[in-house]
Amino acid sequence: MRLILWNIRKVEVDKKPVSNLIFQDGKDISISMNQFFMESGKHEMLKRLAANIDKKLGLIIPYENSIKDLVNELSDTRDYMVINLGNAKTTIVIVRSWEILATNYFNIGIGELIDDISKNYKITNIKAIKTIDTDGNYNKEKSDFYKIWEQALKITLESTLWNSVCPHEVFVFWGGYNKFIEENIENISFHNTRIKMRKNISLLKIDEKKKDFLHGKYQLDVKSNLSLISMIISTMKYFKWSENEMVHMLQKLLKKQS
Repeated sequence: MRLILWNIRKVEVDKKPVSNLIFQDGKDISISMNQFFMESGKHEMLKRLAANIDKKLGLIIPYENSIKDLVNELSDTRDYMVINLGNAKTTIVIVRSWEILATNYFNIGIGELIDDISKNYKITNIKAIKTIDTDGNYNKEKSDFYKIWEQALKITLESTLWNSVCPHEVFVFWGGYNKFIEENIENISFHNTRIKMRKNISLLKIDEKKKDFLHGKYQLDVKSNLSLISMIISTMKYFKWSENEMVHMLQKLLKKQS
């Protein structure tokens, strides 16, 4: 593995965030960092490809690590779980105290349900996608898929969290197929599992005014481009934070210690 990007996200003195260490009087200093790795072979391949087409490699924070920056702007909740049902896999991000505790995924995506619907009803995948959220459509296929998906979610959470408490508030990606998950997520029971949860699972409440503000700020469809917006926000924050003199000083110190 190759370290391709690292940065200091937050510095706290006695649990209070600071942007400058001068004149700070405290006993405990806490530094939160992000480190991003890539397989060495893939990184070399990208470098050669960029050289061959005379382009420079750009850096952008992957959405698994950036989605929290978007959610943190939309809600004041400090502990939550993000679920994104994609075409081929489901991604889970666990956030505690506004920072990422863990990320994981399992290889079950909505594409399997679309394929089953297309096969059983002899329709195209496009038609299945357009009609999947209509009430009363494909109930048997949805039920069969959801049973498998829910079991995979529980198994993945068990292996990801171990003895850590799982946040009970869940942010489900807006738009597309995630509506199907959003309608059922609050009915999940974690009894007879090793998952620890203090309250019943519930959907994370989003401040609609903040959502409208983000829509105007980034001029993007906040409902359907969450991955893109989160990566933009995180990357902008990274470059802004990396210009901080205190961060430069701490980075030099950390390099000397490593």
